[in-house]
Amino acid sequence: MTIIQSLNRPEHPTLRNHVIKICLFGKDGSELKVLNDVAVAKAPETTLDLTTYLEADQINGIQAILLNYNDEGYVKVLLDTESVHYFIDNLS
Repeated sequence: MTIIQSLNRPEHPTLRNHVIKICLFGKDGSELKVLNDVAVAKAPETTLDLTTYLEADQINGIQAILLNYNDEGYVKVLLDTESVHYFIDNLS
């Protein structure tokens, strides 16, 4: 999984290190796994190896990913299209 970090404002061209929670969701809105204290590098891209956190069959069951789970980091998150559709379909 690759996390892309971009500049928010051209007049402040600074990327930052972040430590966030990431939640991986499965079918019907279920939480597969919460990844605590994930380090996001001060770089345009940070790659995470999900096999570090999950078994292969669990990785195949991921339906959506939510960065900055519980909104504890000072970051702005944009969701991928598949995750947006998943959350719309599974709001309770």
